[in-house]
Amino acid sequence: MDKPDPSVVRTEVRDGIVLLAIDNAPVNALSNGVRQTLFNSLGDAQANAGVHAIVIHGCRDRFSGGADIREFNGSRRRPFTSDVAALAETGAKPVVAAIAGFALGAGLELALGAHARIAAASARLALPEVKLGLLPGGGGTQRLPRLVGLGNALDLILSGRTLGVDEAHAMGLVDKIVDDGRLVEEAVAFARELAQGIRPLRRTGALVARLDVDAARSLRHARRRLTDSGEALPVHRRIIDAVRAAAELPLSEGLKLEHDAFMHCVETPEHRALAEAFFARRAAAQAGKLNRPADRAS
Repeated sequence: MDKPDPSVVRTEVRDGIVLLAIDNAPVNALSNGVRQTLFNSLGDAQANAGVHAIVIHGCRDRFSGGADIREFNGSRRRPFTSDVAALAETGAKPVVAAIAGFALGAGLELALGAHARIAAASARLALPEVKLGLLPGGGGTQRLPRLVGLGNALDLILSGRTLGVDEAHAMGLVDKIVDDGRLVEEAVAFARELAQGIRPLRRTGALVARLDVDAARSLRHARRRLTDSGEALPVHRRIIDAVRAAAELPLSEGLKLEHDAFMHCVETPEHRALAEAFFARRAAAQAGKLNRPADRAS
């Protein structure tokens, strides 16, 4: 277990509302230290009688770019993103995620554990883990279907595509869209209304993901399409199984199934190859920036 590091999560109190700001440059990745500090900060806020609600947001006009994939080499430790999201979701005090810039991967999974998601108009959201041969491992396969339906969740997780806020709002992933410059203030106001009972408190994990005719058809079609194309990776079938589990299993059992599937995929050669290519592209991009004339030392 990592020691809490106050420097990676800034705490501010505004008239009984605690603001927790993720501050882990450059993209606010949810590393071991960030998750531990968020977990402890959430617990402290929930236990404080003077706190009415909590807002989680990110520094540098971005929520979170997701997990620190360097930790997938075996250095990742609890609390996992699913633990932090569960603590937010099950607490008695309302938690609002204020999303600016982007909420990707584990960043979006953290936001799914909040009781509401307020997004800046320019924000983008995605669960892109499939592009690394992985499935969401922080509760995304279980909470997203409960929030937006199995068909929408299956599409988003299998494709890894990025959503703008209008589409996210239309499917129920985002509760309110606000001007970029008003994000934190609007999130604080929303959290206050939840605390006062003006708005109902909705826990994503308590919602029901229904396996209706359309959802069952989407699952069958996805499985058939992947089989027929011959391009299916091991992760694709595990994503379909995990999304289906959201409609068939209690949340705790679905989260265990998801975690086991994620840990299996981390060990696959497909993930290793895709992760190696990802790091190579990032290194090349960073080298390109350093070699620009404006970036060279005079």
